[in-house]
Amino acid sequence: GTLGVRVVKTKLDVNGFSNIDNQPVAVNKKSSDTDVLPNLTLKANLTDTLIGRFNAGKTIQRPAFGDFNPGISLGATPDGLGIYGGSGGNPDLKPIEGKNADVALEWYFAPTGSVTATVFKHKFKNYIIRTLAMETFDGKQYRMDRPRNVNDGELEGIEIGYRQFYDFLPGWLSGFGMEANYTDMKGHFVGNGK
Repeated sequence: GTLGVRVVKTKLDVNGFSNIDNQPVAVNKKSSDTDVLPNLTLKANLTDTLIGRFNAGKTIQRPAFGDFNPGISLGATPDGLGIYGGSGGNPDLKPIEGKNADVALEWYFAPTGSVTATVFKHKFKNYIIRTLAMETFDGKQYRMDRPRNVNDGELEGIEIGYRQFYDFLPGWLSGFGMEANYTDMKGHFVGNGK
């Protein structure tokens, strides 16, 4: 097996313009963060044809570059309820953090055939989605559409796979094979965007 850790330091310096009252307004946002990402991988030869695997670790996924855009665009006309519309990026986005665990069994029942099964569970926080939320600019209420982090979530499931070349068939048919897999998973996230 292997055991390791990766330390990642990220500095963010984004510049852009907001459209406020049809005038460009310069916006700058700077931030810095450090992420520690441990990882453990194990493999066990349980028999000559059966292998067990285990993997656990922490991962991060940075937001899309365009989502960091600090600029906003505010509508000039309110709707029937007196609320203005607006949209923009979010320079305060945090990376999506995942704590992941996978357990797998691999059965090699033939020289060219295998059946595998994997059970996995991934917990994450700071997942990013586009949401609407009320924000105030210059005393006016705006329904802002922008990417935001949500608090946490979970994804779990099982995956089963089959792969085999039918080399027992005669002649040119021995090059045929089949690969199939089935995945069943469920997930959810909770929390308000921020």
